[in-house]
Amino acid sequence: IVKNVNKRGVNATRFIVKTSEQIKGRNLEDIYKIINRSLLENKVKILSKKIFLNLAKAEAKVHKTTINKIHFHEVGAIDSIVDIVASAILINKLNPQKIYASTMKVGRGKIKFSHGVTSLPVPAVRELFKNVPVEVLDINKELTTPTGAAIITTIADEFINYSNITPEKMGY
Repeated sequence: IVKNVNKRGVNATRFIVKTSEQIKGRNLEDIYKIINRSLLENKVKILSKKIFLNLAKAEAKVHKTTINKIHFHEVGAIDSIVDIVASAILINKLNPQKIYASTMKVGRGKIKFSHGVTSLPVPAVRELFKNVPVEVLDINKELTTPTGAAIITTIADEFINYSNITPEKMGY
């Protein structure tokens, strides 16, 4: 479902994914099959699979296993697949020459997830954000998910200090 909304005075488009699926987890091969069977452009498929591969590598490292043995739980849900594929579609449509990202913001505290309780940022985010400028905010909440971290670390060509740039155009 796609509909126009106004959030705190900002016009936006809300994209709602509805599914009745009850799949507990998917592996990388399952996700690749979904992407490959789609009608998406080849560039979108390639970027989507690259993002999932980077996520699988991070998850495999923190769980001390291989990418083929990783079972995505929360990330294997259809909404996460849509998040990653939608990002790949957008990047393909924009076709930017270069993508810059600012310092990544993360929260602190604890979160409950499929494997129990863990500290924030969750291990997969910490792994994905190696060699990425990170700022831990005094907020007891998950600000960056593994899906978001995988997307930005895959698509960003360079991480920069936002205060050192002069934007020519802005969007939101």
